[in-house]
Amino acid sequence: MKIIFSAAIAATLGCLSALPVEAAALSALNTETVKFTSNTPESELIDRNTAKISFGNTTIYIGTNQVSANNQDPIVTSFTNGIRDWTQSYDSTPVDGRGVGLLWDEGTESLYGVFTADGGSSGFGAATQGGWLQGYGQGGGPVASVLLKLNPESGAVEAGTYIRATLSSGRTNTVRPTGLDFVNGEVVFLGDSFFVPLDKNGVPFENRDETLGSPFDYRVVLTADLSQATSAEAIGWNGVTAFSPLTTGGETAGAGDSAGSAGGNAGAGGATGSAGGNVDATQDPEEDNDPSTGDNGTPNEDANNGGVIADDVNGGEEAASVPEPGIMIGLWTVLTVGLWQRSRSTASKSA
Repeated sequence: MKIIFSAAIAATLGCLSALPVEAAALSALNTETVKFTSNTPESELIDRNTAKISFGNTTIYIGTNQVSANNQDPIVTSFTNGIRDWTQSYDSTPVDGRGVGLLWDEGTESLYGVFTADGGSSGFGAATQGGWLQGYGQGGGPVASVLLKLNPESGAVEAGTYIRATLSSGRTNTVRPTGLDFVNGEVVFLGDSFFVPLDKNGVPFENRDETLGSPFDYRVVLTADLSQATSAEAIGWNGVTAFSPLTTGGETAGAGDSAGSAGGNAGAGGATGSAGGNVDATQDPEEDNDPSTGDNGTPNEDANNGGVIADDVNGGEEAASVPEPGIMIGLWTVLTVGLWQRSRSTASKSA
């Protein structure tokens, strides 16, 4: 009898090893502006709860470098076994640029960074040629998002796109990132969009729900090379009241609530909270109303030591891989059979 059940356990384990394992997408976003320089040691980045992702012995951090009293540049740095591998900035123009979050897909070994910029930038502009939206657009001041695909071994840019909203005048308006995920081989961007978010063809949405105001929960799904948007939805526009499901491995991602959660794929797209605040119903619905637009830092921030340390409650947390249902059933079977054998053995000894 023991031989039969041992064979059954072996067969179950064999089936488990044959099941496809969904690779986890890991992401982390800073909830506030976290500052550091190219000389900041890794121990301080950890103490500051800097947004990070880890794979193998490597950990990559993203944030903002306060290079002068009125200029900020994005910064990304990588460490392996405590030794700094590389540091990249991506923008050194007078435009304020900030590093917000990172996305790592284990299956494709792809690294993405998400940033913000309050105007057109030659650095970001060069990085986004060939992207879905190749530039900042008209105007300056409102904070657009910039999504870059990065080489994990050097930090070099491999692809990029802007993600922005617009006013009826055609000038660019604010989109702030709230979550990232990698689903079905595509990048999922979640954000807060101020009037008006853009459809996948780059044209502003129409038919707004008049009961809702900025910011609007916004989701754009992009090809892995960021050259095209395959879908774009905004809550409160064109009759959308909830994001369409994105499925992978039997889980649903990007179901979309007011916090911008991506759910599903290892929970990787969890939001960091709204950055823009709510619009006063008495205001013009087209107003940006983003209290941090154009923020260059406060006078008490020291550019030499990285400035004020932001209180980031979850920037350093990473998602864990979720087992597929078949794996859980198989493990339950193994456990049940093992407990049954143990009870049979105990009963026979008692007899």
